[in-house]
Amino acid sequence: MSNMHTLGFLKGIFPVVPTPLQADESLDLAGLGHCLNFYMASDIQGITVLGSGGELPYFSDAEQLRVVKHVKHIVQDKKPIIVGVIPIRINKCPPQNASSCF
Repeated sequence: MSNMHTLGFLKGIFPVVPTPLQADESLDLAGLGHCLNFYMASDIQGITVLGSGGELPYFSDAEQLRVVKHVKHIVQDKKPIIVGVIPIRINKCPPQNASSCF
């Protein structure tokens, strides 16, 4: 996707993909793969994960990274991916940018 360095690629439909969980509340990466494959087979322009669905603050940093790596593995470079990465707690803000968290 050679034009991903510009904002021009942010046109069209970018559905929010839910992050499924197992019964024990661990990540269900197989379920996430099924969701992604469903969306990838449709005529969407990109994918949104860990954001507007509201689950971001409930996952650890390690879980968030696992989700992003899994999404990247499945989507590859076929469609743009928007990832929610907002710090929810003040202790997650880098010290030099702490004021930007308010």
